[in-house]
Amino acid sequence: MRLFATIKMLFKSIKNTFLLNIVYFIALPLGLAWFMGLVLDSEFNNPIETETTPIVITNNDNSAMSNNLSEFLKEDLSSIVSIVDNEKDADIEIIIPNDYEKNLLSSQACSIDIKELNTKSGIINILQNILDDYHENVYLNSIASSTEVNEIFNKYSLKTSYLEANNTPDSYEYFATSFIVFLVLMFIMNNTAGSYLGESNGLNKRTFSLPISRLSALCYDCIGSSIYSFLFLMLYVIVYRLLNISFDGNFIILTTLCLVSSLLISSCSSFISTFFSKKIGSTVFYIIMILQMIFGGMFIPIDMTSKWIKISPFYLVNDMFSSFNEYNNWESIATSSLICVILSLILFVASAIKEKYSWREF
Repeated sequence: MRLFATIKMLFKSIKNTFLLNIVYFIALPLGLAWFMGLVLDSEFNNPIETETTPIVITNNDNSAMSNNLSEFLKEDLSSIVSIVDNEKDADIEIIIPNDYEKNLLSSQACSIDIKELNTKSGIINILQNILDDYHENVYLNSIASSTEVNEIFNKYSLKTSYLEANNTPDSYEYFATSFIVFLVLMFIMNNTAGSYLGESNGLNKRTFSLPISRLSALCYDCIGSSIYSFLFLMLYVIVYRLLNISFDGNFIILTTLCLVSSLLISSCSSFISTFFSKKIGSTVFYIIMILQMIFGGMFIPIDMTSKWIKISPFYLVNDMFSSFNEYNNWESIATSSLICVILSLILFVASAIKEKYSWREF
């Protein structure tokens, strides 16, 4: 019954301060994430990914070998060039001369002209090297095999391989995930400040004068702060989901991550407010917040920071949501989620033991 009354009061409080909470917990992180994503967008451009260069092929020979060369350029090099039909749309023209097949079969010199139509194109040297390798392989294959020419060219003579770009997030998706940690810190600060306020205005003394144990009060506070945090975490990720920026994977997994994060928030808040006085607790929290903001991925990518930051519980939150965005399966988030749950239980049990034996009076 008391738990029901606590939850009812919680929702009443959320209703009364809903607009303020939206600005504080949703609009502010969204605005900061958008600003950081806009400013640092160029830092997230993948150097492996390039735009294809439009080329036009002038096939003056129209033989089996020249057609195979055209097919090679069209299929095997589709990641760097695109074939167009006219010179107006092309940056480069490749001219296959007459007697191309005859010269290759007789091992005579054969030149392919690569004409630059657009001076902005910087891929000519790459194409020259690729075509040289292609014809070298054609020559070697013709020497090594006694089969018919058509059989030789039924398969590509040159095997090409290209680096696949990693599934890396863009700047907006990266900061959408990073600022979840900022949101978690804000919830911890808000919950801890509320607990210290209850201590300073005498609310805790009045609460403990009622027939309710300290341990029960701690449990009610943790449940209330977990629900409170969970609601706004869900609202945060849903907004990004609706904007089609991030968190577009399995909704059940996403809900689980928000639940695990809310448990970590409530346990951290209880631990700080239970073990430290207002002055010390506030100092400890602000030091943690500053260090996390600098080294935790909000302003400096985590990969560039010390490995010690990766043992932080806030890094685990970032890792959970980052893995969710990248892999979208239970296996990718299992380890981080389990560690978060275990850490939450440890912090809660420590706070419960302290409250049970009343080491600090209010």
